[in-house]
Amino acid sequence: MAASENVFVADAEGRVVGFTLLSGHLRADAGACHKVCIDDIRVQPDWHSKGIAREMVNFAKERAEPRGWDDLTAQVWQGAASSHLFVEAGFAPWSTIWRYGPDQPARPLTARAKGPAPQDDRWWKGAVMATIIACFITIMMTVQ
Repeated sequence: MAASENVFVADAEGRVVGFTLLSGHLRADAGACHKVCIDDIRVQPDWHSKGIAREMVNFAKERAEPRGWDDLTAQVWQGAASSHLFVEAGFAPWSTIWRYGPDQPARPLTARAKGPAPQDDRWWKGAVMATIIACFITIMMTVQ
């Protein structure tokens, strides 16, 4: 299994029961970073209320100081059940994001319907061919 600088998994009983995703700019090929965000925490439903998410938040906190992350944040939907998790871990509300639109999280992405057929590109091919011929004629005239 490949190692990751920003995705961590929680395992129990020989299986993955959750993961946390930290800011993508923690990759080894990124520059120095001082602001890190807990972008996502997921726990398998049958492992809810067993302290897994709390352990993952603490895991991120334990790495913050030795790595120089002096700005560790988390973004949580207002009213989300996980809000208490971050309050208990010592996080405090810091800013407000204003959103215009429905009072629900983003919808899952769906495939778009196929659009119209691509335009016929014969004119483009003709223009390229005319340019090539013009260049060839110019070269032949300068050689003579």
